[in-house]
Amino acid sequence: MLGWEPQQLLKESKVSFVSFNFCEASSSIEISGKDFNLKSAKQFIKLLDQINKKSAIKDIDLNGNFDTNLLFKNIFFKGNKKNIDDNILLLHSVTRAIENSNIRFTANVNGLIRGPALEIALASNFIIGKKDTNIKFEFMNDSFLPSLGTIQRLTRIIGYRNALKIFLKDKYLNFEKALELNVLNDTVDNLTKIRKRKFLWDQDFTNTFIYYNSKTHSKYENKRPDLNALLSIIFDSSICHYEVGLSIERRWLKWFINKILVNQKY
Repeated sequence: MLGWEPQQLLKESKVSFVSFNFCEASSSIEISGKDFNLKSAKQFIKLLDQINKKSAIKDIDLNGNFDTNLLFKNIFFKGNKKNIDDNILLLHSVTRAIENSNIRFTANVNGLIRGPALEIALASNFIIGKKDTNIKFEFMNDSFLPSLGTIQRLTRIIGYRNALKIFLKDKYLNFEKALELNVLNDTVDNLTKIRKRKFLWDQDFTNTFIYYNSKTHSKYENKRPDLNALLSIIFDSSICHYEVGLSIERRWLKWFINKILVNQKY
Protein backbone atom coordinates (compact mmCIF):
# COMPACT_ATOMS: atom_id res chain seq x y z
CA MET A 1 0.00 0.00 0.00
CA LEU A 2 1.34 3.43 -0.89
CA GLY A 3 1.64 6.16 1.71
CA TRP A 4 -0.99 8.20 -0.12
CA GLU A 5 -4.61 7.73 -1.08
CA PRO A 6 -6.01 9.56 -4.10
CA GLN A 7 -9.24 10.64 -2.46
CA GLN A 8 -10.96 11.77 -5.65
CA LEU A 9 -10.39 8.33 -7.16
CA LEU A 10 -11.97 6.55 -4.22
CA LYS A 11 -14.97 8.84 -3.84
CA GLU A 12 -18.37 7.38 -4.64
CA SER A 13 -21.31 9.77 -4.93
CA LYS A 14 -24.48 10.39 -6.87
CA VAL A 15 -23.46 11.44 -10.35
CA SER A 16 -24.74 14.06 -12.77
CA PHE A 17 -23.08 13.32 -16.10
CA VAL A 18 -21.57 16.12 -18.16
CA SER A 19 -23.28 16.72 -21.50
CA PHE A 20 -22.91 19.30 -24.27
CA ASN A 21 -25.72 21.03 -26.18
CA PHE A 22 -25.10 23.04 -29.34
CA CYS A 23 -27.23 26.06 -30.25
CA GLU A 24 -26.61 27.13 -33.83
CA ALA A 25 -28.60 30.35 -33.45
CA SER A 26 -26.27 31.66 -30.72
CA SER A 27 -23.15 29.83 -31.96
CA SER A 28 -22.64 28.32 -28.52
CA ILE A 29 -22.18 25.04 -26.69
CA GLU A 30 -23.71 24.78 -23.24
CA ILE A 31 -21.95 22.54 -20.71
CA SER A 32 -24.26 20.93 -18.15
CA GLY A 33 -23.75 18.31 -15.46
CA LYS A 34 -20.83 17.77 -13.15
CA ASP A 35 -19.35 14.29 -13.67
CA PHE A 36 -17.29 13.61 -16.78
CA ASN A 37 -17.07 10.02 -18.06
CA LEU A 38 -16.19 8.30 -21.34
CA LYS A 39 -19.69 8.91 -22.69
CA SER A 40 -19.22 12.64 -22.07
CA ALA A 41 -15.93 12.54 -23.96
CA LYS A 42 -17.42 10.68 -26.92
CA GLN A 43 -20.42 13.00 -27.09
CA PHE A 44 -18.23 16.11 -27.18
CA ILE A 45 -15.95 14.73 -29.90
CA LYS A 46 -18.95 13.63 -32.00
CA LEU A 47 -20.63 17.02 -31.54
CA LEU A 48 -17.58 18.95 -32.74
CA ASP A 49 -17.22 16.62 -35.71
CA GLN A 50 -20.84 17.26 -36.69
CA ILE A 51 -20.45 21.03 -36.31
CA ASN A 52 -17.28 21.06 -38.40
CA LYS A 53 -18.95 19.07 -41.19
CA LYS A 54 -22.36 20.72 -41.31
CA SER A 55 -22.00 24.27 -40.09
CA ALA A 56 -20.34 27.37 -41.52
CA ILE A 57 -19.85 28.78 -38.01
CA LYS A 58 -16.34 30.11 -37.40
CA ASP A 59 -16.62 31.08 -33.74
CA ILE A 60 -18.25 29.22 -30.85
CA ASP A 61 -18.75 30.24 -27.24
CA LEU A 62 -18.44 27.60 -24.53
CA ASN A 63 -20.83 28.43 -21.68
CA GLY A 64 -22.38 26.77 -18.66
CA ASN A 65 -20.92 24.72 -15.87
CA PHE A 66 -17.11 24.58 -15.64
CA ASP A 67 -17.08 23.04 -12.14
CA THR A 68 -16.62 19.36 -13.04
CA ASN A 69 -15.21 16.05 -11.83
CA LEU A 70 -13.39 13.42 -13.86
CA LEU A 71 -14.81 9.96 -13.04
CA PHE A 72 -11.28 8.61 -12.94
CA LYS A 73 -12.13 5.37 -11.15
CA ASN A 74 -15.06 4.64 -13.45
CA ILE A 75 -12.99 5.30 -16.58
CA PHE A 76 -9.88 3.35 -15.69
CA PHE A 77 -10.70 0.85 -12.96
CA LYS A 78 -14.19 -0.53 -13.59
CA GLY A 79 -14.07 -3.02 -16.44
CA ASN A 80 -11.65 -0.92 -18.47
CA LYS A 81 -8.27 -2.12 -17.21
CA LYS A 82 -7.32 -3.58 -20.59
CA ASN A 83 -8.16 -0.34 -22.39
CA ILE A 84 -5.97 2.16 -20.55
CA ASP A 85 -4.18 3.34 -23.71
CA ASP A 86 -7.47 3.74 -25.62
CA ASN A 87 -9.13 5.63 -22.79
CA ILE A 88 -6.19 7.99 -22.28
CA LEU A 89 -6.15 8.71 -26.01
CA LEU A 90 -9.92 9.29 -25.96
CA LEU A 91 -9.61 11.82 -23.14
CA HIS A 92 -6.80 13.62 -24.98
CA SER A 93 -8.96 13.60 -28.12
CA VAL A 94 -11.53 15.81 -26.37
CA THR A 95 -9.17 18.77 -26.20
CA ARG A 96 -7.44 17.87 -29.46
CA ALA A 97 -10.83 18.12 -31.19
CA ILE A 98 -10.90 21.79 -30.15
CA GLU A 99 -7.32 22.45 -31.22
CA ASN A 100 -7.69 20.70 -34.60
CA SER A 101 -10.95 22.45 -35.47
CA ASN A 102 -11.18 25.37 -37.88
CA ILE A 103 -13.54 26.98 -35.38
CA ARG A 104 -12.28 29.48 -32.80
CA PHE A 105 -13.51 28.68 -29.29
CA THR A 106 -14.03 31.13 -26.46
CA ALA A 107 -14.64 29.71 -22.99
CA ASN A 108 -16.81 32.07 -20.92
CA VAL A 109 -16.11 31.09 -17.33
CA ASN A 110 -17.22 32.27 -13.92
CA GLY A 111 -17.27 30.92 -10.38
CA LEU A 112 -15.31 27.76 -9.61
CA ILE A 113 -13.49 26.26 -12.61
CA ARG A 114 -11.98 22.78 -12.24
CA GLY A 115 -11.69 19.28 -13.66
CA PRO A 116 -12.28 18.32 -17.31
CA ALA A 117 -14.17 21.55 -18.07
CA LEU A 118 -11.09 23.48 -16.92
CA GLU A 119 -8.99 21.39 -19.31
CA ILE A 120 -11.48 22.11 -22.12
CA ALA A 121 -11.23 25.84 -21.36
CA LEU A 122 -7.42 25.71 -21.48
CA ALA A 123 -7.62 24.07 -24.91
CA SER A 124 -9.80 26.93 -26.21
CA ASN A 125 -8.45 29.85 -28.18
CA PHE A 126 -9.63 32.42 -25.64
CA ILE A 127 -10.84 32.35 -22.04
CA ILE A 128 -12.96 35.18 -20.65
CA GLY A 129 -13.73 35.24 -16.94
CA LYS A 130 -15.83 37.25 -14.53
CA LYS A 131 -14.50 38.69 -11.27
CA ASP A 132 -15.73 35.70 -9.26
CA THR A 133 -13.65 33.32 -11.38
CA ASN A 134 -11.54 30.94 -9.30
CA ILE A 135 -9.55 28.39 -11.29
CA LYS A 136 -8.76 25.43 -9.08
CA PHE A 137 -5.96 23.06 -10.06
CA GLU A 138 -7.09 20.41 -7.63
CA PHE A 139 -5.40 17.55 -9.46
CA MET A 140 -2.37 17.44 -7.17
CA ASN A 141 -4.47 18.04 -4.05
CA ASP A 142 -6.24 14.75 -4.77
CA SER A 143 -3.04 12.94 -5.75
CA PHE A 144 -3.83 12.37 -9.40
CA LEU A 145 -2.86 13.89 -12.73
CA PRO A 146 -4.89 15.95 -15.20
CA SER A 147 -5.94 13.62 -17.99
CA LEU A 148 -6.78 15.77 -21.02
CA GLY A 149 -3.33 17.25 -21.74
CA THR A 150 -3.42 20.24 -19.39
CA ILE A 151 0.15 19.90 -18.12
CA GLN A 152 1.41 20.67 -21.63
CA ARG A 153 -1.03 23.51 -22.21
CA LEU A 154 -0.59 25.34 -18.93
CA THR A 155 3.20 25.03 -19.12
CA ARG A 156 3.19 26.57 -22.58
CA ILE A 157 0.64 29.27 -21.80
CA ILE A 158 2.27 30.62 -18.62
CA GLY A 159 5.82 29.14 -18.69
CA TYR A 160 7.34 26.26 -16.75
CA ARG A 161 8.18 28.25 -13.60
CA ASN A 162 4.64 29.55 -13.20
CA ALA A 163 3.18 26.14 -14.07
CA LEU A 164 5.30 24.38 -11.45
CA LYS A 165 4.28 26.96 -8.87
CA ILE A 166 0.59 26.59 -9.73
CA PHE A 167 0.58 22.79 -9.79
CA LEU A 168 2.78 22.24 -6.73
CA LYS A 169 2.23 25.25 -4.46
CA ASP A 170 -0.64 27.63 -5.20
CA LYS A 171 -3.15 25.12 -6.63
CA TYR A 172 -5.48 27.88 -7.80
CA LEU A 173 -5.72 31.15 -9.73
CA ASN A 174 -8.14 33.89 -8.75
CA PHE A 175 -9.43 36.38 -11.32
CA GLU A 176 -6.63 38.92 -10.81
CA LYS A 177 -3.82 36.35 -10.96
CA ALA A 178 -5.34 34.65 -14.02
CA LEU A 179 -5.42 38.03 -15.77
CA GLU A 180 -1.85 38.76 -14.73
CA LEU A 181 -0.62 35.47 -16.21
CA ASN A 182 -2.80 35.94 -19.32
CA VAL A 183 -4.69 32.73 -18.69
CA LEU A 184 -7.79 34.88 -19.03
CA ASN A 185 -7.48 36.78 -22.29
CA ASP A 186 -9.53 37.70 -25.34
CA THR A 187 -6.77 39.05 -27.57
CA VAL A 188 -3.87 36.57 -27.92
CA ASP A 189 -4.86 33.10 -29.14
CA ASN A 190 -3.82 30.50 -26.58
CA LEU A 191 -3.15 27.99 -29.35
CA THR A 192 -0.59 30.36 -30.82
CA LYS A 193 1.20 30.53 -27.47
CA ILE A 194 0.98 26.76 -27.04
CA ARG A 195 2.42 25.94 -30.44
CA LYS A 196 5.12 28.61 -30.55
CA ARG A 197 6.39 28.45 -26.97
CA LYS A 198 10.02 27.39 -26.74
CA PHE A 199 12.06 26.87 -23.59
CA LEU A 200 15.80 27.26 -23.26
CA TRP A 201 17.36 24.37 -21.37
CA ASP A 202 19.90 26.43 -19.43
CA GLN A 203 21.27 26.39 -15.89
CA ASP A 204 18.30 28.34 -14.57
CA PHE A 205 15.94 25.74 -16.03
CA THR A 206 17.97 22.93 -14.43
CA ASN A 207 18.17 24.71 -11.07
CA THR A 208 14.38 25.21 -11.02
CA PHE A 209 13.81 21.47 -11.33
CA ILE A 210 16.53 20.64 -8.81
CA TYR A 211 14.73 22.90 -6.35
CA TYR A 212 11.29 21.35 -6.86
CA ASN A 213 12.67 17.81 -6.94
CA SER A 214 14.51 18.30 -3.66
CA LYS A 215 11.48 19.94 -2.00
CA THR A 216 9.20 17.14 -3.16
CA HIS A 217 11.61 14.40 -2.07
CA SER A 218 12.25 15.93 1.35
CA LYS A 219 8.52 16.28 2.05
CA TYR A 220 7.12 13.09 0.52
CA GLU A 221 10.16 10.88 -0.24
CA ASN A 222 8.79 8.51 -2.90
CA LYS A 223 5.22 8.39 -1.60
CA ARG A 224 3.69 10.77 -4.18
CA PRO A 225 4.14 9.24 -7.65
CA ASP A 226 1.79 11.87 -9.06
CA LEU A 227 4.29 14.61 -8.17
CA ASN A 228 7.20 12.62 -9.57
CA ALA A 229 5.28 12.10 -12.80
CA LEU A 230 4.29 15.78 -13.08
CA LEU A 231 7.87 16.97 -12.64
CA SER A 232 9.10 14.46 -15.20
CA ILE A 233 6.38 15.40 -17.69
CA ILE A 234 7.28 19.10 -17.56
CA PHE A 235 11.03 18.46 -17.55
CA ASP A 236 11.02 15.87 -20.37
CA SER A 237 8.62 17.76 -22.62
CA SER A 238 9.76 21.35 -22.17
CA ILE A 239 12.19 21.30 -25.08
CA CYS A 240 10.05 19.03 -27.26
CA HIS A 241 7.57 19.82 -29.98
CA TYR A 242 4.04 20.16 -28.59
CA GLU A 243 2.85 16.89 -30.16
CA VAL A 244 5.77 15.02 -28.62
CA GLY A 245 5.01 16.67 -25.28
CA LEU A 246 1.44 15.34 -25.39
CA SER A 247 2.70 11.82 -26.10
CA ILE A 248 5.09 12.10 -23.14
CA GLU A 249 2.17 13.18 -20.96
CA ARG A 250 0.09 10.18 -22.08
CA ARG A 251 2.96 7.81 -21.37
CA TRP A 252 3.41 9.14 -17.84
CA LEU A 253 -0.34 9.08 -17.21
CA LYS A 254 -0.40 5.39 -18.15
CA TRP A 255 2.54 4.76 -15.79
CA PHE A 256 0.70 6.56 -13.00
CA ILE A 257 -2.54 4.63 -13.54
CA ASN A 258 -0.68 1.32 -13.52
CA LYS A 259 1.07 2.41 -10.32
CA ILE A 260 -2.32 2.88 -8.68
CA LEU A 261 -3.60 -0.46 -9.99
CA VAL A 262 -0.64 -2.27 -8.47
CA ASN A 263 -1.02 -0.61 -5.06
CA GLN A 264 -4.79 -0.23 -4.70
CA LYS A 265 -7.55 -2.81 -4.61
CA TYR A 266 -10.54 -2.16 -6.85
